[in-house]
Amino acid sequence: MTQPQARFKFAVASVALALAPGASVSALAQVPAAPPAVAPPAVPATASEAPPDAGDRADLARLEACRAEAGRNPEAAWETGLQWQNELGGAPAQLCIAEALARMERHADAAARFESLAVAPDGGSPEDRARHLIRAGNLRLLAREPARARDDFGAALGFLPGEAEILIDRARAHAMLEAWSPAEVDLTDALDAAPQNALAWRLRAEVRLRRGNLAGAQADVERALALTPTDVDTLVLRGDIRAALAGVAVR
Repeated sequence: MTQPQARFKFAVASVALALAPGASVSALAQVPAAPPAVAPPAVPATASEAPPDAGDRADLARLEACRAEAGRNPEAAWETGLQWQNELGGAPAQLCIAEALARMERHADAAARFESLAVAPDGGSPEDRARHLIRAGNLRLLAREPARARDDFGAALGFLPGEAEILIDRARAHAMLEAWSPAEVDLTDALDAAPQNALAWRLRAEVRLRRGNLAGAQADVERALALTPTDVDTLVLRGDIRAALAGVAVR
């Protein structure tokens, strides 16, 4: 049988997703040196776990202003962040710089800032650190650095083990590396954690099509369509799988 060549949709995250501070990062879209990817450090108790004091509230307000400025004029926000950093602004200043760099599409530079924040003494709670690594991973995908993205998502899972959204993200990084077996493992684990996640069913169907497991791909795409019956990408994928079952090569 001819090896199917799937029409893969899962290479890279969207720019908007990589920029969004608190976004879920499992959505997919079409879509370039920094420190090595980090492993989770021991996380000390941080000020972010206590009610914010006046200084914290001022920093949060300043950070939100920087984010708004980054949306309008990222170069100006970058200058603002550098000045704040020179004032020993700590993690909020680094976040300001990272947001501006991301908006400037300096994806690898922004990712490096988020990776540094994930291991900084003032990097926040485990959830905060995981969020920094997720942002970094999506920016690494946009920078076409899937190995670093994979490692960032792996480090994020060290803070939030078994989190389905992060497993899906790491599967995307594996797919960019054409590492289909670990991609399928991550998607299977994601489905164990979140069996109603239609995206995970669709992506595993794509991986299984790529690996020549047409029966498995067909079963997965039908599960995805049961959850999202009008999703165009899933309908196209079902057509690809049916073509492969009929012995027609699929691009």
